[in-house]
Amino acid sequence: MAKRGKLTVVYGPMFAGKTTWLVRHTEKLQKAGKQVSVFSPKLDDRYGKDAHLHAHSGLSTAATLVDEKHVGAMRDEFARLGAGATAIFDEAMFFATDIVDTVTSLLEQGVDVVAAGLDLDYRRQPFGVMPTLMAMADEAVPLTAQCYKCGETAAYTERLAGGEGEIVVGAADKYQPACERCHQVYAEA
Repeated sequence: MAKRGKLTVVYGPMFAGKTTWLVRHTEKLQKAGKQVSVFSPKLDDRYGKDAHLHAHSGLSTAATLVDEKHVGAMRDEFARLGAGATAIFDEAMFFATDIVDTVTSLLEQGVDVVAAGLDLDYRRQPFGVMPTLMAMADEAVPLTAQCYKCGETAAYTERLAGGEGEIVVGAADKYQPACERCHQVYAEA
């Protein structure tokens, strides 16, 4: 029986470098000769609809686009990952709850899993499946950004414009990192 995989969760506000961390981690694993599969939700089309993770820093790596509402449909893709491989999921907060079963199954197969995403939404509320993944994690990697107003350490994401509801995909046009003191909750119309 394969040794259980390790779950690492990378979290923090927008512009904290989560995707940059994933791209660099992917490169490190590939240079070491490890099998790595990178997955990104189709919903995240901020940098186009091509099959890549795109960091705000400009770094990118190839990825498989996944219907975030039906992760289980990728069962065949996940079955190809053998013990010792790594599965990387970016923007994990966008995935439906079946990502938890998928991650559990991968870990039981001996696959290491890295999931990155916003731990809190723009209202500072737990975001999607991130609290569950964080509770399951063997390792948690918190990242922070710099507050766009005062320059202090930012652990929150402030919505500046556009849309209603928890999920509104955007980059610097809609969101900025903010510190405890400066963060304001966007008033929806």
